[in-house]
Amino acid sequence: MPPLAAVDPQTGVVGSTHFSHDDEMIVRGPILLAGAVVGPDAETLGPFASSFLVDRAEVWEKLAEILLPHDAFTVIKAAKKTRNGRLAYQLLFRHYLGPNNVGNMAGEAEQVLASAQYKGEMNQWNFEKYALMHLRQHLILEALVIHGYTGIDAGSKVRYLLNGIRCAALDAVRTRIMSDEDLSQDFARCVTLFKDFVKQSAQVNRAQLGIAAMTVTPGDEQPKGEDRWYSIDEWRALPEDEQATIRVARAARKKKGGGKNPSKGSPKKGGQQSFGSVKKLKDKIKNQKRQLAVMNAARKNDGAADDDAMSEASSDRDQRKHSALTRQNAVPRKDRAGKGADSKS
Repeated sequence: MPPLAAVDPQTGVVGSTHFSHDDEMIVRGPILLAGAVVGPDAETLGPFASSFLVDRAEVWEKLAEILLPHDAFTVIKAAKKTRNGRLAYQLLFRHYLGPNNVGNMAGEAEQVLASAQYKGEMNQWNFEKYALMHLRQHLILEALVIHGYTGIDAGSKVRYLLNGIRCAALDAVRTRIMSDEDLSQDFARCVTLFKDFVKQSAQVNRAQLGIAAMTVTPGDEQPKGEDRWYSIDEWRALPEDEQATIRVARAARKKKGGGKNPSKGSPKKGGQQSFGSVKKLKDKIKNQKRQLAVMNAARKNDGAADDDAMSEASSDRDQRKHSALTRQNAVPRKDRAGKGADSKS
C-alpha cells in the first residue's frame, strides 16, 4: 500500500504553499500563539505556542550542559530564569559573532600571527609548535568569513610565517621561498621545507657534538655552559651551542646515576662539575704554584746572602789574627840596634 501523500508538501515540492524554508519553519514550528495579538515585547513576553515552550526549554538544557564549565555560561545567564534556549542562543551569537566582535576576533588572530617568533629549537617551543600556532589562527580567520570577515589570502599566511622566523640558520630556506613564486603562495609546502631543514640540522649538530666529545683533550678549552637550573627567559637567552652542551652534560649525568636535577639557581653539588668551575679550579692551582715558586726563590736568596755574610766575617777574623801574630813576632828596630852595640863592646 503506497504511503499517504503529505497534506502540506515541503518547500520545492509540487503543490507546496511555502515560498521559502523560513516560511515553512514559521508554519511548522510557530513561536507565537496563532491568532494572538502581538505586542512590541512579543519576542520575550509572548504569547508563545505550547510547542515552542517545550522546544526552548530543551535547547536551554543542552546549552547549559555544554557551557556550564566555561566562561561563556555567564553570557547566557540572562535566559536562565525563563529557561529560554532561543534567547540564550541569540545572546551567544551577538556576544561572539556580532558585527563588532567579529572584527575584534579577527584583529586578535592577526596580532598573534604578527607577534609570534621562532628563534630556534627549545624545550618548550620548537618549529612544530610555531607552525601549529599559525594554523590555529588561520582556522579562526577562515571561520569568520561567513560572518563578514574578508579573510586571509595565501600570500599573507606565508609572509606572517617568514616574518616571525628569527633564526639565522634558516635564512637559506627563507631565501628560496621568497624567490619562488609558487612557494610564496603555499603555506603547507613552506612549513614542510622548514621542518625538513630543522630536522637535518639537528642530526648534524648531534653528530658534531659526538665527535667533539671524543676529540677534546684535558688541556683544550671547553665550551661554555653550566649544568644548572635555568628559568625560561635565561634558557632562551643562551646561544644554541651552549644549550646543546648543557643537554649533553645533563644526559651524561643522568646516565651515570641518580638522574636528579640540580637545585634551582646553582650547579648540582657533588655531581658533574661545569666547565666554568673546572677552569676556575685550574687557575687557582696555577696561582698557588706560582706563589710557592716565588717563596722558594726568596728563601734561597736569603740563604745565599747569609752564607756570604758568614764567609766575609770569618775572613775578617782570620786577617785580624794574622796581623796580631805578625806584630808579636816582629823585633823593634831600636832593640836590634842596641843589641848590636852591646855585642861589639
